[in-house]
Amino acid sequence: MVSLTGLLVEATFFSQVSATIPHTAYLKLVDTWFVFCILFLFLVVVALVIINWLQEESKVQPMQAWTLKDTKVMLQARATRFNTFCRLAFPMFASSFLVVYYITAAV
Repeated sequence: MVSLTGLLVEATFFSQVSATIPHTAYLKLVDTWFVFCILFLFLVVVALVIINWLQEESKVQPMQAWTLKDTKVMLQARATRFNTFCRLAFPMFASSFLVVYYITAAV
């Protein structure tokens, strides 16, 4: 819920800032920054939905009793692995963008 609210606020900031700065034919650094922020928040929302879906699927599986436990454990492990991947990948993605962004801004 907080991520969706943050996405809405970020889109509002983007439209307000775009209305106040001069219009140009080329892409400005502030446009790049806002597009990255909106994309990053959207990816966070998608990741949270996937993790929640995997956890919910591990709770309810219409299968036989002997495979039900294995399926629950497998889906819960998949949710945990995906969460760990996101906790590592998102900061690396943001850090690499920031490095490229600041190098581009300095040039």
